[in-house]
Amino acid sequence: MAIQAVYDAGGTIFYQEDPHHGYPADSQPQFPYGQVARVILEDGAANRLKPWQLNALPEMFDLGVDGPISEDRLVSLCTHLRDHPGLKSGNFYVSGLTNRGLDCIAMLPLESLLISNTRIEPLDLTFLQSSGSLQELWLSGNPAQPDEKLTLQQLEALAGLGRLRRLYISHLDLTSEGARELIAELDGLEWLRLIHTGLTAEEIESLRTEMSQTEVLSEYDY
Repeated sequence: MAIQAVYDAGGTIFYQEDPHHGYPADSQPQFPYGQVARVILEDGAANRLKPWQLNALPEMFDLGVDGPISEDRLVSLCTHLRDHPGLKSGNFYVSGLTNRGLDCIAMLPLESLLISNTRIEPLDLTFLQSSGSLQELWLSGNPAQPDEKLTLQQLEALAGLGRLRRLYISHLDLTSEGARELIAELDGLEWLRLIHTGLTAEEIESLRTEMSQTEVLSEYDY
C-alpha cells in the first residue's frame, strides 16, 4: 500500500504499511470522517501511489514526503492534491528536488512548507511566489555541506512572498556580501529563525535591532 503511515492529531497510528497489517494493496482505506491526520510517504512510497488512492485522504491532513521520489511522480502527486481543501502543511525531504518539482509544490494550497534533504542553492525560489497561501517556510540545508549558500537572488525571492509570516533557515550560509541587508528587508515577519547560517552573534543582534517587528532567534539563543 502506498500510504506508509497515517497519524491522528494525538500521534496514534491507525494505518501503517506492513506485510501483515493494514489494507490490501488494491483496496481504498477508509479514514474517520473529519479526522485531522498526518500522511507520511516514506522509502519511495510516493513512487507507488496511485491517483485513485488520493481520494481516500482525510479532509484535513499534513503531508510528509520522505525519501526518493521521481520528478514525474512528484508532479503527479502535486497535481492531484492541488485542489484538496484539507491540505495545509507539506514537509518534503526529497533528495534531488528540481525546479520543476518545486514549481508543482508551489501549486499546493499549503500554509506551511518545509524543504530539506536536498540542495537548496540551485532552486529558483521565485516559483514559490505563485503560492497564494504560504505563511510559513522552512529551508534546511545539509549540515555535512556547510558551504552551501542561500543566494542573493533567493533572498530577493523570499521578499516577494507577500503572505509569509514565519521563516526558518538552517545550515545555509548567509555571509555573502549584501545578504544580511536583504534579510533585514524581511522585517514584518512574525518570527525569523537563523540557525547555523555563518552570521555572528553581533550580526544577529544587529538584525534584531533593525527588524523591530520580528522575533529573531539563532543558535546563540539556545
